[in-house]
Parts: sequence; structure tokens; C-alpha cells
Amino acid sequence: MPRLAATVRSVLLALCALSFSATAIAETGTGEQPKASKRKAKAAKKPSASAGATRPAPALDEQQELAYRKHDLDGDGEISKAEAAGSDLINAFDRFDRNKDGKLNRAEYSRAMSAKAKREAASQ
Repeated sequence: MPRLAATVRSVLLALCALSFSATAIAETGTGEQPKASKRKAKAAKKPSASAGATRPAPALDEQQELAYRKHDLDGDGEISKAEAAGSDLINAFDRFDRNKDGKLNRAEYSRAMSAKAKREAASQ
């Protein structure tokens, strides 16, 4: 029963994320995110020592930064589980959410992309 509740919760979060993206498309008419001035942006957070950050995360390249922004539907600078739903990022979300706050910051996302690149290189 708890597993069913978790599944239902995940589905509801995914639906909320889809609803938000549809609203963003309707507001801009182009599928672009609403202007930053229309929403409050949080300051980028540094991972704390308690978050398990033992080494600096590699910086995001231009393509990874664009992908990060695409996942960050509400523009708060972090990718929530609801925002990750519907992409392959959700499969490893909990593993890369090092501080277990339910969101991926740029450092956590960078580590996830580095791990993905290493897996792909090893499989070739």
C-alpha cells in the first residue's frame, strides 16, 4: 500500500509539472519560459559539507546548461522531482540528490551527467 501511495504521488507530481509547462507555453505562446522578471529567482546554492560534496562538481558545458534550464520548468535554479518526471533523469534522481532535499542543483546535475557520460563511454 505505501508503494501505491508513492506511485500515485509521483504521477500527481508529473501531472503538475506538465500543467505548469502548458501554462508557460500558453503565457509566452512559444514554449519559452516566462521572463525572469516575472518570477523570483533563488540565488544559486553551494553544496554544504554535510551534503556529501567531497570534490568540486565539473562545470556544465553549454549543451548541459541548456538541458538543465529545460528541466528547470519554474526557473528557481533547481530541478525538482516533478520537473524531472517524464525524462530519464527521474531514474537516478534519488541517487544524485546528495543532500536529499528533493531537488537537483547544478552541482548534483553535473555529477549525474558525468556519471551518464562515463556509463555511455564504458558501454561502447
